[in-house]
Amino acid sequence: MQAVEVPDKSVSRLSGELGDLLSLHQDLAFVRETASRVAQLDPIDPPDPVLLRALWGSAVVAYRRCFTSGRGHGRVKRTRLKVTDELVEALEPELYETHKMALDTANQHVAHRVSDFSQVSISLLMENLPSGPPRIIGIGILSAFLLGPEPGQATNLAKIAGRLEATMADQCGQKQAELLTAANQGDTTRFLPSLRAQVVPGTDSEGKNDSRQHYPDGAIKATSTRPSRK
Repeated sequence: MQAVEVPDKSVSRLSGELGDLLSLHQDLAFVRETASRVAQLDPIDPPDPVLLRALWGSAVVAYRRCFTSGRGHGRVKRTRLKVTDELVEALEPELYETHKMALDTANQHVAHRVSDFSQVSISLLMENLPSGPPRIIGIGILSAFLLGPEPGQATNLAKIAGRLEATMADQCGQKQAELLTAANQGDTTRFLPSLRAQVVPGTDSEGKNDSRQHYPDGAIKATSTRPSRK
């Protein structure tokens, strides 16, 4: 399918908004899937710590993206749609706390190292001598890193993502209806691509240069020239 530059700002805006909603829907579906898999792992003694860290980190980052601003889809310059505050405020208190925890984890632990979830302690190992000051004999290193959430938090995040995912699906349907209505107003031929030829260089059976211009209606205009002789 050939990409068409839409000459209708209203239709282009609605198309971009639909793209935003579809992107949100996909991110929330990913969060639901990854958080559900984290909930199936033992948070105290996970069989694969790397898998737990990767799943949880990707889940909270994808969730965070649903609430951040950015450039919207489409050719009309505008701010990208995001999950509204009203949807978050409608969450039950326990789910709302999980919502805040997921954003804090993404902002302060995964994307940036500014929380207590990631710590490195450097110590000097000293030896007392019979006389004189103690001697430094080594360096002690102790690190701690959060692999995954507390029990129940992954299940709650999957529940939140599933609820928001369903809401985005409804909004996608509404936006598609708006887009169809707007696109059918006026002359619909305005969305047809302009007649442009695609030049395909090659040679014919006699070794001549052959440039064929293919048009959307199926017609072919061929021009042929012999190689120049010096």
